[in-house]
Amino acid sequence: RRTLHHTLHYFQNSFPIEKEKHIDGQISMNPSTSQLLSKLISRSRNRGALSRAITLIESIKPSDMEQASLLLDELTSKANISKGEGMKSNWCIGVAGSPGAGKSTFIEALGLHILEAKPESTVSVLCIDPSSKLSGGSILGDKTRMTELSRNDRAFVRPSPTSGALGGLTCTTSESILACEASGLGDITFVESVGVGQNEVDIDMACDMVILLLSPGGGDSLQGVKKGIVEVADFFVVNKADGDLKASARHTAGDYGSALCYVRRKSRDWTPPVLLASSTTGEGIAEVWRAIQLFCENMSTNGEMERKRIKQRQFWVEKHVEDLVKQHMRSN
Repeated sequence: RRTLHHTLHYFQNSFPIEKEKHIDGQISMNPSTSQLLSKLISRSRNRGALSRAITLIESIKPSDMEQASLLLDELTSKANISKGEGMKSNWCIGVAGSPGAGKSTFIEALGLHILEAKPESTVSVLCIDPSSKLSGGSILGDKTRMTELSRNDRAFVRPSPTSGALGGLTCTTSESILACEASGLGDITFVESVGVGQNEVDIDMACDMVILLLSPGGGDSLQGVKKGIVEVADFFVVNKADGDLKASARHTAGDYGSALCYVRRKSRDWTPPVLLASSTTGEGIAEVWRAIQLFCENMSTNGEMERKRIKQRQFWVEKHVEDLVKQHMRSN
């Protein structure tokens, strides 16, 4: 983040951009940001403060970007949860899948199960919604499918627009995850990507693990050996495995299970399982949670999770610098 901070100042000095007043040439945290920081690091599970923090992080106004940089620096140092610096107890779970695969209802079912299984835990959900190429707006309607989870005091659900970003995420997803963890509401953080295609794999660079949600009848065995999102997935879950679709879901699971033996594995210590689940009946949700726990135990023991977090931090620094360059070029 500090690298981004210096990059931002370089471009602000290169182009005539209006700045806020600084003290002795240094950027100072304004009172509202300082108050926001206090509420977050108290870990009081203040959902209002977390919402305002994410809004500040997502803002592209230069003065807000400066304040967001200071806020994130403080969160990283005081909460000591920076990715890549030691092991953290928080887990980030990415959920990807084609439009209509049932990502939102699946996350609600799994989130409620986690809150019941771990009474002291908290769950945050970051829903990424596509922005219109014509108007620039977003519906941000994924939260409407998580009404029960969003009402829980130990849960936080936040929809965010892509604002033109590609890869299935926003440009600030990584920082939003950090804010969730620092606030005490992100013991488990879900990131729901937009309805992605086969080549949108940025979610793997933001989360500890990736669940690829599949629809019954959503392709034959050839789909299971294609490159892209299939290669980075750590779990394959055929959703909507209930009622008339149960037989079709089993067939899809069989196709992917037989095809994945030809796909190069991400880790020698983990073979991605193909699971069946129903978000409406709850069948299979407990099995998914057990698989997640086993994955985290294996990846933490062999050190792969820590190494991945270091790589993720490097990826997002490079991506943010690239975004800053593009932004300032467009505005000037």
